[in-house]
Amino acid sequence: MNPEPPNPPDQTKGTISKSARKSVLQRDQYTCQGCRLFDPSGNNLTMDHMTPKARGGANAQWNLQVLCHICNGEKGDMTMREWIEGKKEHFDTETETGSQNQD
Repeated sequence: MNPEPPNPPDQTKGTISKSARKSVLQRDQYTCQGCRLFDPSGNNLTMDHMTPKARGGANAQWNLQVLCHICNGEKGDMTMREWIEGKKEHFDTETETGSQNQD
């Protein structure tokens, strides 16, 4: 009998390490992936889970991206796809409403 491999560490718990934060900031070029805010200090930028931790998303670098505080607050526990689709629907509705007011 072969022993079972050890379980991988649970990456849905704990905090994001300083080295992971730095790597993600560098990878994303200190730029919010939502509104494109550039902040070379990183002070106005946060780490966001593309698949939220509340939905089983990992603290792994492949699941992290840079968002500013405003975008991260708006995104909440949505996936990036849900957030972007919601923003598109908002702008589409706003555009339709604006064009109706001009008639």
